[in-house]
Amino acid sequence: MAGSTISHLRPPDDLFTRRLRPTPLIGGVQWGATRYAHVRMAPAELPSRPGTLRVELGSLFFEGRGAVRLRHRLLPDPEWRQTGFEAEYQVAPPGRYRLEVSARAGRGEWQPPAFYEFHVAPPFWQSGWTTAPVGCVVISAVWFVARRRTERVAFRRDKAAFLQARQRGQATQRLSHHLRRMLEMQGDGGLLPDLSPWRRSALGQDPRERVGETLAGRYLLEELIGEGGFAAIYRAAELETGHSCAVKILKLEEAEREWILRRFEQEVSALRRLRHPGIVAYHDVGETAEGLPFLVMDHVPGVTLRAALEDGGFPIGRVARLTRQLAQAIASAHAGGVLHRDLKPENLMLVNGGQDDERLVVIDFSIALVKRAGGTMVGQSRAAGSLPYMAPEQLTGFSSPATDVYACALVVFEMLTGRQALAQDWNGADLGGQVEALLRGLRAEVPADAARYLAPALAFDPLARPAEIAAFGERLADLLESS
Repeated sequence: MAGSTISHLRPPDDLFTRRLRPTPLIGGVQWGATRYAHVRMAPAELPSRPGTLRVELGSLFFEGRGAVRLRHRLLPDPEWRQTGFEAEYQVAPPGRYRLEVSARAGRGEWQPPAFYEFHVAPPFWQSGWTTAPVGCVVISAVWFVARRRTERVAFRRDKAAFLQARQRGQATQRLSHHLRRMLEMQGDGGLLPDLSPWRRSALGQDPRERVGETLAGRYLLEELIGEGGFAAIYRAAELETGHSCAVKILKLEEAEREWILRRFEQEVSALRRLRHPGIVAYHDVGETAEGLPFLVMDHVPGVTLRAALEDGGFPIGRVARLTRQLAQAIASAHAGGVLHRDLKPENLMLVNGGQDDERLVVIDFSIALVKRAGGTMVGQSRAAGSLPYMAPEQLTGFSSPATDVYACALVVFEMLTGRQALAQDWNGADLGGQVEALLRGLRAEVPADAARYLAPALAFDPLARPAEIAAFGERLADLLESS
């Protein structure tokens, strides 16, 4: 057309392809030998000793993880580094630091960084309180070291005596009486009072009042589905995806604060390293507005094994299938360096209960022990567990893979009979020597070979139990299916 002009238009680069803007994330933080499961748990002030800072990096970007590029720097050093999903820095001089992490997809633009700001405190002789009684500090340190050494010696002595007591009637009778007394006190109408109303009032907010609250702008709490002494669990919706999840929020009592936080870090550490269809999956961690840590996991639909057992024991074929699944899940945990230590019907979920595609899922790793690098799958901690399912050695704070084998065997006994093994009439502390007669007396159709094979798993001495839980569960399931 006469007098007209031609305009050349160039479409934007992302007209046909969406421009990806990955959000950078900082995960776990380790300062020297101290590890924090998430950057939100890491303190703003780190101890004065020179140390190595290790940080886990990531991005909320799932469309081709290999296309994500990460870079990081530790200000005041302005130089960016590009590595994989971990960063490591040697931090020596005291001062203020800022770790920044940025991400981009392919050759796209670098996105605004995520950051962690912290301060490395100066040594105490440079901090303005040099008049402090250094002598008292030194004496306290010497006392602490001596006390720890004494505790270790006492534990080794008690452990040796404990394991040698298997054949000594007096020692096993004493332990048996102690266990039975505690079980009686814990039972219905026993002597232990129900402290849950007192705990709820002492801890302030009623967990039911949180329903409808949104955490971290991402998780909408829809229903309170469980409550224990140290945490409340909610069914929640992830607002970005609409997916259902479970959120566990800690209750922090001042007297037990450090221990509860250590348990929480152990649970997060355990779940982060485990991936198995029979183990609840980890998603995220964070803090509520008032600073309470929370953990986000898969929401497992179904009922607990405890609820399913209210009508009595299961058909033997069903017990065989669930035994195999339970053993495989715990074997995966052991392979990942994790001891569960609290296997019981309340911590086992049944999905599609009673159907051909029934699936067992292990939950609640709150008292799990996690193997450290270079360590062994044996550990000592504060005695913890649930009395009707605790192996004898747990009363001393000692645990090993055999501890989970013992609890697994007790769960199998209960699935077969509908009754707790430790609530039956047995003598001494070595239940393994009596379980065959107890089992056959409660359910005669249990194959004799299966009852006989179950016995060693309940031996008083952990060294006498099956070494591998996967092989134990597979063989026991085969014997049960032979009926």
